[in-house]
Amino acid sequence: MRKKRDVWKIGAAAAALAVLGLWHLSDVRTGAAASGDGWLTGWYLLLLILCLGGAVLLGWLFLGIQREKRPELTRIYPAAGLLLGLLYLFVLPPMSAPDEIAHYITAYELSSRILGETPRAEDGNVLVRAEDWFLEDVYGEYVTDDTGPYWRKMPNEREYGPEGQETGDGVVLAQILDESAYHVIHEVAAGGTTPQKTRLAARQGEEPVLAVSAYPPVTTTPAAYLPQALGIAAARLLHLNSLWLAWLGRLCNLVFFVVMTWLAMKRLPFGKEVLFGVALLPMTLHLSASFSYDVMILACM
Repeated sequence: MRKKRDVWKIGAAAAALAVLGLWHLSDVRTGAAASGDGWLTGWYLLLLILCLGGAVLLGWLFLGIQREKRPELTRIYPAAGLLLGLLYLFVLPPMSAPDEIAHYITAYELSSRILGETPRAEDGNVLVRAEDWFLEDVYGEYVTDDTGPYWRKMPNEREYGPEGQETGDGVVLAQILDESAYHVIHEVAAGGTTPQKTRLAARQGEEPVLAVSAYPPVTTTPAAYLPQALGIAAARLLHLNSLWLAWLGRLCNLVFFVVMTWLAMKRLPFGKEVLFGVALLPMTLHLSASFSYDVMILACM
């Protein structure tokens, strides 16, 4: 009888979530029609399905442990942390978290050291694969010197584009989180090229090209960036594109946070509910699914 009541509870909660999601769908369709990006509706429906599936799974696990004499939240935290963290990881694009571009560059430098490659140029700035320059220069606006062993941003007089907007300094992916950021991600994820790849294609047969990042690394212990750096190093070894490199670095950070928090939760003699709740707060999930070094600080604390 209790299992039947649990099914009804989960069904009612999922139905309420579905109604709210479909109600909001009309706003999404209006925005997609105005921007001309009809794929936004498909992305939203996929997100809604994933949210419903995750809610049903977590609801079933939560009600399941409530039937026990000594319910243990540690049994469902890994699933909750990973499912909700993955939603934040993909919904909020790479470089959209606070100061994420600086954290990304620092993790990139450590990944080069792990791979035994040169981490910095002569001027001290971090070296990245030329194609990965896309993450800090989405539209290929940097004026570069192509004569050296790697691409370098050169001094450039500011120019003014439409409506007085400054151009020529490079736009970091999703640093301003609007529809244009998702548009770029959709195009690249669907197999589209980037300005950096177009320039690389013209240099076929040459040695692999590196680029000098315009963003300085964070001065702190390298241990703060070990999970992210391992993800970046794996993506470089697998020759994944820039987006997957960023997502894999974020994923390793998220997994590290969930594992460390789960171990801490298991060792706590009391207050497990408090840690469970804090670990699933929106800002905690947002940071844990980014390149931020706050993940290491929070997880170790």
